[in-house]
Amino acid sequence: MKAARPPAHSTRTAPPRMSRRSGAPGFTLVEMLVALFIFGLVSAAGVAVMAYAADNQGVVREHMAAMAEFQRARALLRADLGQAATRRTRDLGGQPARR
Repeated sequence: MKAARPPAHSTRTAPPRMSRRSGAPGFTLVEMLVALFIFGLVSAAGVAVMAYAADNQGVVREHMAAMAEFQRARALLRADLGQAATRRTRDLGGQPARR
């Protein structure tokens, strides 16, 4: 006996496709995943930039403190040296030295 041969045209219907109907509102799952992935990348970059800025802020504060100390010392020396006056010196006998 011969095996029954399926008809040339099948009565089965094709599985429904995962396509969007025209005019249907909303986003697909793939679009949402891509958007979340991009948001995650931007957020990670933002966190890295903020961490760098916070570390850099501490270094800048230390440098500014050192610079302020240097400027205070410079101002003190300038004030002290600005009050210096020329005086005649004396010799070992206590008499004014000749110029």
